[in-house]
Amino acid sequence: MKKMVFLSALIVAFIGCESYQVKVTDDQFKKSKVMKVQMWHKVLEGKLDNRSVTYTREFKDGKNMPITVTFHFRAGDFLKSAMSMPFGNSERTVELDEEAYLLVDNESIKLTVSDRQRDRTMNVWGTDSGVWAGTTDDLYGSLEIPPQVGNKMAKAKNIQYRFYAYKEPTTLEATPKQLLKLREFFDNNLPATK
Repeated sequence: MKKMVFLSALIVAFIGCESYQVKVTDDQFKKSKVMKVQMWHKVLEGKLDNRSVTYTREFKDGKNMPITVTFHFRAGDFLKSAMSMPFGNSERTVELDEEAYLLVDNESIKLTVSDRQRDRTMNVWGTDSGVWAGTTDDLYGSLEIPPQVGNKMAKAKNIQYRFYAYKEPTTLEATPKQLLKLREFFDNNLPATK
């Protein structure tokens, strides 16, 4: 019993820790360095769940290439009874709208969502009370951050994103620990590989 309590406490402590590492890799084929940091942002409002956010910078030929931020969301339609709606609602479609906003401190910046994708997964399971089904949509999209906005993000005390899926907003916010890592990410100017 003591081992179980200890293991449970250890797992909770490990999951509760926020650890985001800024990683730099050499791409010998492109003759460049690529810097990435992956995290998730807290959902303040909305129906989409933020699964991950990846910030990417490339340094090539002595220049910083544009910063790309890639988002992964999940929209679920679980626990639909197969008795009332066979195999869930396969007609429902969720996609990210092209319009998004970035709030850096008090400045709002309109951005365009590119590389929009949707992957749908159908889930069916049975219980004593019936057969249940649902669909899960994984949504992906990218934002390109202009250099002057990246400079502001490096000093920001608050960073929020607003996405829309069929005009319904989902707002994300970077936590204080994430802001520290983003500061490191945006401030780091690595020399390009020659």
